[in-house]
Amino acid sequence: MYVLLSPAIPAFKLTRSWLLIITCILTYKCSAQPKRQKTPANISIGIQQYFGSFLATAPKASFIRDSYSSFTELAVSQQTRGNKEWHQYNNYPEVGVGAIYGNLGSRQYLGKSFSVFPFVRFPLLQNNQFKLKFRAGTGFTWIEKPYDVVSNHKNTLIGSHLNHYIHLSVENELRLGKTVSLNAGLAFIHMSNAGAQLPNFGLNFPMVTGGFRYSFNEKIVRDTTVISPASRKQIRILLSAGRKQTPWVSSPHYTVGILGAEIGKLISPAQLVGGGLAVFHDPSLTKDPTGYTLTKNKSKNIQVGLQLLYERKLGRLSIPLQVGYYLLHPAKRGNLYQNVGLRYQLSKNLSAFYTLKVHAGKADYLHTGLAYTFFYQ
Repeated sequence: MYVLLSPAIPAFKLTRSWLLIITCILTYKCSAQPKRQKTPANISIGIQQYFGSFLATAPKASFIRDSYSSFTELAVSQQTRGNKEWHQYNNYPEVGVGAIYGNLGSRQYLGKSFSVFPFVRFPLLQNNQFKLKFRAGTGFTWIEKPYDVVSNHKNTLIGSHLNHYIHLSVENELRLGKTVSLNAGLAFIHMSNAGAQLPNFGLNFPMVTGGFRYSFNEKIVRDTTVISPASRKQIRILLSAGRKQTPWVSSPHYTVGILGAEIGKLISPAQLVGGGLAVFHDPSLTKDPTGYTLTKNKSKNIQVGLQLLYERKLGRLSIPLQVGYYLLHPAKRGNLYQNVGLRYQLSKNLSAFYTLKVHAGKADYLHTGLAYTFFYQ
């Protein structure tokens, strides 16, 4: 509150009572707004360089390689403080987002790529000077030169500009001072469109990496409040759908529907294990490459799989990993399949997810859907 004393107002009109009130208000204003002690946000910026080469899993892959693969990454991350349950359960990880750009290893047929992905960096070993970390992230990547039947028919690896991006790395970090750290490690990067547009052999990059990280705050504040929620069992019903093109370029696209049921149990606040059944309706199973039906028995379009589940929980977000075995109508690539993806909890019982289904590392399709969870003790 501000008081303006004008010469036109006689000073005697300010009685002792008014002077006392003004003094109290001004004193309250000054004392009610002390200098706030802000908790450090523990924000850091990192620059990372990657060097390697894509794996030549397809016969023609070696032909289009004309250089080594190299990427430069800019990442912004934040050290969690433990003010949320999942921070403590996962040993105070870092969360962030990275942007990575570079040469794919075939300037003529693949060109450049640009990827954006959120990530979580988990500490494995650490002391005051050294840290060993594992980083996992997923997002999307744009590839400059996908397959084109006229202008780029020798690129038999990637058939679309927009692709899925998976990032895994192990990083050794050495602290040089209060705010600067150097790191080196190994990384694995995967890019593919999950079979939505052929060709889709995918790009897999084993790489060596090195860089530095600058932290804006020296001190890391951690909330060590003990949180021990009751362990709960659960049953989950899942419904999802995906889109795939098979088996060759210019083949028809098919919509796959999946109905699943899981039963799981928390073995720790951050880890859930369980198993279940999944029923897949895949119209491509009874079609030849021209789209004509090979058999009139529509039951051949149905696959049934038995699945084992491990799920890592990061608050509302979780990372499910599944290994399945076909009990009915196995795929041409064998009886085993795998699922990896992300789930996000929309409410106590409802969650949304997307999952990549693969056979021995070969992407089949990406499917998205909703899950409803029943809890019981």
